[in-house]
Amino acid sequence: MVNAVFSALPTFFMCSIILPKSVIKQIDKYRKHCLWRGSTINEKGTPKAAWKMVCIPKVENGMGVIDLEQQNKALIIKNLHKFFNK
Repeated sequence: MVNAVFSALPTFFMCSIILPKSVIKQIDKYRKHCLWRGSTINEKGTPKAAWKMVCIPKVENGMGVIDLEQQNKALIIKNLHKFFNK
């Protein structure tokens, strides 16, 4: 759910602009709340794992949540590649 909804929404903007770190931090905050709290919004608890560990790919025994900062850089490079090679 985290990758399908909260990571997919900013992808359109990340293709054309570099998002500020504060925006990425806020999006990550919402993704963390969705992942750890689920439907109980008011529940306060400690996270089950570090966020850096959650962003490790599934192949490397992580949870496979997309790292938005790396994805933003990759999408900008892809867009520049398309621009210069057409």
